[in-house]
Amino acid sequence: MPLPHNFADLYREAPVFAACGAVYFACDIFLPNEGWPALLRPLLLALLLIPCARYLWRTRRHDRLNWRYQYPRLCVAAAGTAAIIMAAPVCLDLIGGSKTLTTRDFHIRESMPDRYNSGGFRLVLPAIRQDFPIDNRHYHPLNRATEIRVAYWPQSGIIQRIDILQSR
Repeated sequence: MPLPHNFADLYREAPVFAACGAVYFACDIFLPNEGWPALLRPLLLALLLIPCARYLWRTRRHDRLNWRYQYPRLCVAAAGTAAIIMAAPVCLDLIGGSKTLTTRDFHIRESMPDRYNSGGFRLVLPAIRQDFPIDNRHYHPLNRATEIRVAYWPQSGIIQRIDILQSR
């Protein structure tokens, strides 16, 4: 499979994939880690992969039996698989709804303190053996809290709402 010859042809699609990458990183940086925007972020990104895969497939349809064009077919298969994997938990949560847990047994873990918005802190709930990403603005109030109520989507691992019931 002569990949160097194929790379020159793939640069024609570079603006489409660069735009997808820019939208992905913009969603990761600017959308919050909690609530509806956080739940719909993987669905948006999965839906963004489908037109990219379709565009790549349609531009290569006439050469699909040639060995040097197997790389774009693998990209299409990978994009389709990623879209299904990203969209499935969100769809299951939209069908099944959210769950609510009131607990005193929780702690906050610092996962990547150098990042600005997404994934800096995680709320660990041992009662359900799951941890959730939280926004940085909830770190200090949750450190002082003794009892919280958390509404979450179980399949996606995203918090819908946090209520502080008691604090120190």
